[in-house]
Amino acid sequence: MDTSLGIEKIENDDVALFLISGVIDVYSVSDFKNALIKSIATHHTRIVIDFSELDFIDSTGLGVLVSAIKRERAVRGRLVLVIKSDNIKRIFEITSLDRIISIYETIEDAFEDLEPIASKVGL
Repeated sequence: MDTSLGIEKIENDDVALFLISGVIDVYSVSDFKNALIKSIATHHTRIVIDFSELDFIDSTGLGVLVSAIKRERAVRGRLVLVIKSDNIKRIFEITSLDRIISIYETIEDAFEDLEPIASKVGL
């Protein structure tokens, strides 16, 4: 298991995609938190975090996600996750965070759900 944290960010207009790999724990969480806060502060109202290459996340990482979701909701934005690993999904199920964070199998599914409301109603 890789014990480092990899963060790659791809952004376009109000959308940010984070590709996260490695481990989010007490030692690496500040990098994760700073990246998310910066993204929200620069008006990314739709954020997709891809945890497909994530090996582990601890409670500090989960806390950062909850905080980021609250910040996004305050600006009428959304934050969603892509999780393929059953072990990582299980963490979200055990903590009941899967009830407040939308989780998808693929990046394409996540982005499909983030389409603007106007396009869904034909405007």
